Amino acid sequence: MSWREMLGIDELKPTTLPHNTHNTHKYPAKDNCTDIAERKSKMLEALAIASKGLSITPNELYETLDSDDIESWFDNALNPLSLKDFAHSHQQRKLMDEGKAPDHYTQQGTCKQCGPILSWFQGETESCPWCRN
Repeated sequence: MSWREMLGIDELKPTTLPHNTHNTHKYPAKDNCTDIAERKSKMLEALAIASKGLSITPNELYETLDSDDIESWFDNALNPLSLKDFAHSHQQRKLMDEGKAPDHYTQQGTCKQCGPILSWFQGETESCPWCRN
């Protein structure tokens, strides 16, 4: 969803006001800046709860969400547990990008791409979460 769709601009028509004819090309916004800031603030509050005790910030999480994810949360289609799972998986990915194994990676495995790895299971695999690194 584009920012224009989020603001409802695509479905609105230009306004013509007799006393302000130089602005006839502009579209009225459905939400004003305060509403947008309040929505972001509410989303950041939810992400702060979801990331409590983790080494990532709500802003880091917010930057990884797309507009559909944010709209789903506001439509109550994305519950707080989903946000918590998202925060945990994001932290895990961040640790792995830094070359650190997540706490639950306690087993020695072998990846055909990476070689010996720490994983949540023993055995051999064609690819693994470390392949991205």
